[in-house]
Amino acid sequence: MSNFNSENEFEKLKKIYEKIIIQEPNNDKKLNEYAILLQKNGFIKEAIDNVVKAIRISPKNEEYLSNLAFFNFVSGDFLSALDNYYEVSNLNPENGEILNNIGITLNRLRRFTEAIIYFNKAIKINSKNFSYYYNKANSYLFLRDYENAIQFYSKSLLIKPDHLKSLHNRAYAKEELLLLDDALEDYEKCIKLQPSSWMSYLSKSHIHLINGDFKNGWRLREYRWKIDKFNQIHKILDPKKLWLGDQSIQDKKILIPFEQGLGDTIQFCRLAKNLKKLNAKVKLIVQKPLVELIKTLDENISVISTEEKNIQYDFYCPLLSLPFALKINDNIPNQVPYLQAKKEKIFQWRRKLEKNNKLKIGIAWKGNPLNSDDFKRSYQLKDVIDIFDSRYEWISLHHEISSEEEEIINNSNIINLAYSQKNFDDLVAICECLDLIITVDTSIVHLAGALGKNTFLLLAYNPDFRWLKEIDNSPWYPTIKIFRHGRNTSWRYLVKKSVESIKINSD
Repeated sequence: MSNFNSENEFEKLKKIYEKIIIQEPNNDKKLNEYAILLQKNGFIKEAIDNVVKAIRISPKNEEYLSNLAFFNFVSGDFLSALDNYYEVSNLNPENGEILNNIGITLNRLRRFTEAIIYFNKAIKINSKNFSYYYNKANSYLFLRDYENAIQFYSKSLLIKPDHLKSLHNRAYAKEELLLLDDALEDYEKCIKLQPSSWMSYLSKSHIHLINGDFKNGWRLREYRWKIDKFNQIHKILDPKKLWLGDQSIQDKKILIPFEQGLGDTIQFCRLAKNLKKLNAKVKLIVQKPLVELIKTLDENISVISTEEKNIQYDFYCPLLSLPFALKINDNIPNQVPYLQAKKEKIFQWRRKLEKNNKLKIGIAWKGNPLNSDDFKRSYQLKDVIDIFDSRYEWISLHHEISSEEEEIINNSNIINLAYSQKNFDDLVAICECLDLIITVDTSIVHLAGALGKNTFLLLAYNPDFRWLKEIDNSPWYPTIKIFRHGRNTSWRYLVKKSVESIKINSD
């Protein structure tokens, strides 16, 4: 049964089924058919109600129970769906599709190891079904067991070579292992299979950028506008006024709206100065907490927040499109500092922090938990707290900490400034007062770099593209030293290594 193009056609069928059910309230077959009709047209609660009535009449009907499981699944009630699928499987243990559906539901519940057990059972029943291998590979991908994920995506592709999701996900797993040439080859296969596979173009851009191929990387990053979640800027602004370096902007008003996080704004705002060299009238839109900081970039560049209305402009260029528009390849403007703290704030915080002659070292151990890559870049303070000994003055740079972290800090050598920071300008001034900053990949590293502060960056094995690969410095920030994870190193090892480097540097 398919969706109906005509709302009237659906209403007619709905009335027919309602009439039949009134006349034959114990007709489980019609109740089930009606439930399917309702679900396919968006009436999920009503669909569940009707299929439940059918099940009461015929409690061991596999089709009805399977439909109830599916309806609960699409409604987001995965626990109920799982119970329903278990019931069907108990009635028919050799039903591979149901076993597969149990695995998929367990994946949604983040019970990945359990899911693999059911995919294995499904594969044992039918080893020729590519989707069983694909779903099993997904479990391994979620577990970050990339080697096994690659193995089972490959088995899926042996059966169905044109399965785009298996190919794309395999490429992603290879990318996580820094098998970049192999990943690039898979992404190119994705594009060949489906030229509108925009995520594959975007993934290719990351590989080119991390390899230092900025020319191709920036160009391919423009495919992000094909993906709806990135496309909010063009929905608000006039797409006819988009500037990507192909027109003169002399004496023109050009608007540069931020996109993505605070760190991106801090890193790329410097490129607005390149627009000034083209004699444009530049206006930067930045996140509200950053307005005062970004104003120190250049007195001739206007900086506003999103609260300003009715902005007049001749052109606009999203902030992260500037490297492409300005052809930033080997000509990265890396003179630091290019941002400054407020002098009165620096004075205020120096008075608070200058209590002894110890080196003052700021630390940041976590990023935004809502970031999809946060698992790569954050570590648990409790696992390394003993490393921060009394030789130095340790200062937490986080303005938000959990109750567990607060208790750990209260019993350590770390100074907690979470409650003293009123706004981002306080954090800027605190950083300016420090001798060294040790941080994971979050907005703090960009702030430290922009201020020209000596900084140790603790970096994931497969980092964000902007940090490139293998090198221990940054072309964007000359005062940053990078400590990179190996395939099997721990955060504790990396933190300890960075702290040991302080001693070497201070000697």
